Amino acid sequence: MKTIFTLFFLFLCLGNLTAQSLTDHKISLTATGENMTEVLTRLADRQQFDLYGSENISDTLTVRRNFTDEKLGAVLTALLADTRLGFMTFADQAVIIAPQDVLSEQWNPDLFNLAARPAQAGNAKQQTVIEIGDPDSPKTRAAQKITGQITDATTGEKLVGVTLYSAKEEKGTVTDADGNFLLELPQGVYRFDVQSIGYGEKTLDLRLFSDGNLPVELTPAGYQLDQVTVTDQADDTNIREVNIGLQTLTTDRIKELPSFLGEADVIKSLLTLPGVSTVGEGARGLNVRGGSIDQNLILQEGVPVFNSSHVLGFFSVFNPDAVRSVELYKGNVPAQFGGRLSSVLSVEIKNADNEEFKMRGGVGPVASRVTAEIPLVKQKTSLLIAGRASYSDWILRAVENEGVKNSSAQFYDVTAKLSHIFNQKSNLNASYYESRDRFVFAGEFGYGWKNRLISMRYNQLLTDKISGNIRVAYGSLRNDFFEPTGEQSFTLTNGLETYKIKPTLFFNNFAQHKITTGAEWTRYRGRDEILEKRTDESFILPDRAARDRGDEYAAFINDEWTVADFLSLSLGLRYVRFSHLGANELAQYAEGRPISEENIIGVRSYDKNEVITTYGGWEPRVAAAFQLGANNSIKLSYNRSAQYIHLISNTTVPTPVDIWQVSTPYIPPQRAHNFSVGYFQNLRRNKYEFSAEAYYRDIENLIDYRDFAELLLENNLETQLLVGEGIAYGTELFLRKNGGKVNGQISYTYSRSLRRVRGDLPELTVNAGKLFPSAFDQPHSVKATLKTVLGKRSDLTFNFVYNSGRPVTVPFTQYYLGTLIVPQYSERNGFRIPDYHRLDLAWTFRPNALRRKKYKDSFTFSLYNVYARRNAFSVYFERADLSTTQAFRLSVLGTVFPALTYNFELN
Repeated sequence: MKTIFTLFFLFLCLGNLTAQSLTDHKISLTATGENMTEVLTRLADRQQFDLYGSENISDTLTVRRNFTDEKLGAVLTALLADTRLGFMTFADQAVIIAPQDVLSEQWNPDLFNLAARPAQAGNAKQQTVIEIGDPDSPKTRAAQKITGQITDATTGEKLVGVTLYSAKEEKGTVTDADGNFLLELPQGVYRFDVQSIGYGEKTLDLRLFSDGNLPVELTPAGYQLDQVTVTDQADDTNIREVNIGLQTLTTDRIKELPSFLGEADVIKSLLTLPGVSTVGEGARGLNVRGGSIDQNLILQEGVPVFNSSHVLGFFSVFNPDAVRSVELYKGNVPAQFGGRLSSVLSVEIKNADNEEFKMRGGVGPVASRVTAEIPLVKQKTSLLIAGRASYSDWILRAVENEGVKNSSAQFYDVTAKLSHIFNQKSNLNASYYESRDRFVFAGEFGYGWKNRLISMRYNQLLTDKISGNIRVAYGSLRNDFFEPTGEQSFTLTNGLETYKIKPTLFFNNFAQHKITTGAEWTRYRGRDEILEKRTDESFILPDRAARDRGDEYAAFINDEWTVADFLSLSLGLRYVRFSHLGANELAQYAEGRPISEENIIGVRSYDKNEVITTYGGWEPRVAAAFQLGANNSIKLSYNRSAQYIHLISNTTVPTPVDIWQVSTPYIPPQRAHNFSVGYFQNLRRNKYEFSAEAYYRDIENLIDYRDFAELLLENNLETQLLVGEGIAYGTELFLRKNGGKVNGQISYTYSRSLRRVRGDLPELTVNAGKLFPSAFDQPHSVKATLKTVLGKRSDLTFNFVYNSGRPVTVPFTQYYLGTLIVPQYSERNGFRIPDYHRLDLAWTFRPNALRRKKYKDSFTFSLYNVYARRNAFSVYFERADLSTTQAFRLSVLGTVFPALTYNFELN
């Protein structure tokens, strides 16, 4: 066998012949009992080809055959038919005789044919011919291992979810969370297409001799096209992706959209998508498909974020310059996520470039930002540091209202991420985030909050087919509400801490399956509400209300299964067990009586970490994508989910004094059944994307509030709450045009969010037990974004939004009780404030876009609320005289807001 290998690879230096194929040569041969070796040697001499591998032929084999004017290939096949031998030709100059299993498993003739001729470059895609392994030292195993990592060619960022696929062999793989991949193939010649969302497709021609490493770099799609054209998904991702309702945003896409005062923002970008809304300008949080804001699981680097907005709600806590990817799951949610009913928003921070220093940032009218990527150990260790700070008080001083003019609003945030590569199989990422917000109104009252997030993730390639990671995380939210001076000056604080450990395993290259499995532990620890004096002259008496804590354990498995070319499935199962823990004192209520202060009959004490009550259950997840053709598909999904932590707030918009409350014996977990179905189609070679989706959610144990509920410093919070049920349903129509000088998207959403609270007693019932709209029920929504490329250096973007007015409860009449005027209110949320609509525009100019320079900059001029509509945030009522009550509209932003922002980038 060593002789065969040695001779075989000598042919790599030979040229390619252009004559008729060797196996097609016609021959005549007569053998009357000669030895097989002699017959083949005579045949080689007559036809003038070299014969190798004759030592594999037994001397006892004899030949008695007659061939007349037959092709050489047929003759050789007949001669070797009764043996375990086979043959192959090389460059029409040689015939090699070897065992059949060796030829089929260890050698691929195409490999050596390709090696003998020059590579031909493709013209439609990026194309590279790569040799893997040593041609002079081939492996004899049936399969060779190709390992590698795929990165961004411009930033060095490791790319997740990149597909490598060979159509001819119908084999492929996907990169893991750190951009790593593994392929196992016989020696031979292969062509792989490499694709990823937002990147240009790349074709690799591989010549595989033995095990080896294959690093791959992909160029962002916007760099291959016109530099002002950026796509945030592959051509047909929306058709093939099995997870219905998944929305992915890139940093470039976020920065394209016009936003308030010229600052790009993650949350504001999500609001341009169908099914995503807020209750008004300045509102914090998101409402996704008719859900409340606490029904969204928001993660940054895997750490839960419980307050996602900065002061006044106009900016999110996510620094757009530091963000790598944004994924919003609003339909099917894979089993690795849980604990919320409506959606999952996962934000990942970039890894800093570990080879070159880079800096970017911007200066705007209300805030400035800067981000630096610092290589600490070249190709090993890097550090990303990003910061933002506001200086918006000058805007408040320009307002005519004296109270606002004497107010102050400020925030800052800092993001850091350290990345270290131990070797090709392991790396470590550690991130830190901190933000601080403070608002003071006219020296009369103020509030603020502080976020702190710490995360560490270790990634390891365990075997050729299994990789894993473990994440350890900590999150902290601290809220403050205060009155700064006077006899009533006080400070009220509360908050929440979370601790999390999550190990995960990824199984790749298992036929058509991509399996994710793991476990998760999360501890919720509520900060006690504490009321303290703020000044020595204050008459406020200190007070404290204990807050609860709980542990949430989960195990999960999710399989993305390509059943056939036309059918893909996502099958998931999650099991959760939640425990409400002491130390605590729990009120005991009279059996059969409403949960209220007057029905307390005793108190039971629990020790630290003693289990007070438990909840749990199975949460199945299933989704399917049926490919109807190359350009259209139907998708559907079902998710069951449970939520064990709740935002307690009896206002429309969350405030810094709201309470995060875990489930207790009296506050059960919210549970939901989520159904989604959709039709997706691409037109004109993926230039246009269209989708129509419908959803339905059935919810149990929704939290609602008694009339005139008192929530602050309440030790028995359950006495102020009611438990109800709800439904949310709707349809979403979406059309996007990709590329070209004019591109954009338009969507229409019909969405309803309804609730019902009915108890055994009138005080436990709302709206006579009938369905009523939630505070964020907005049936109709139209959103449109249009981008026009004006030239190589500039573009103009328009953004329009229309939403139905949200529901409110209003006094519609009044009556006298003696001399007292008593207002009579409508049914719960029986009226609506005026509809909301707004137009924004942004013009971006890049002065050095056509020059190759390390320093690039741009100017963005934006107008928010172009036609200065006074959109109502809420409606309030004042009595003009003894018989007349007048309604007033409160507008947070009632005029046009111009802004000029300067952005820069240093590479």
